[in-house]
Amino acid sequence: MSTRSLIAIEKDINVYDCSYCHFDGYPNEGGVGTVLGEHYLSEEKVVDLLSKGDMSFLKAEVDECEFYTKRGEALHVIKNVSFEKIKHQATNVWAEYIYVYFPAENCWQYFDSSDNFCHAKNMVRTESVGV
Repeated sequence: MSTRSLIAIEKDINVYDCSYCHFDGYPNEGGVGTVLGEHYLSEEKVVDLLSKGDMSFLKAEVDECEFYTKRGEALHVIKNVSFEKIKHQATNVWAEYIYVYFPAENCWQYFDSSDNFCHAKNMVRTESVGV
């Protein structure tokens, strides 16, 4: 069984790009939330990650992630959409979490399907070397 998630970046007020991640979408215990909070702490790295499209697994380094394009599928990135559209997409793909990177604050927040993605939760910030 998989824990699906969407990973997004805020580009402007209520304007986002996002990609889908199929496995390990939970916010702790080595899941997507932990990996993002420890290894994706710069706008450049998040933009690079999202530019590669949907993925099966998120890894600490972009080139280690298992993107669908590596298995011959077309590139799929949702660009320039509102948060409402991201919430709609999360429902369509049965995602349990949405992770959003806010470059102006250099921080991540996540939203949980248990409350219809309505309340942001702060991720624990960890120090990362070589970001």
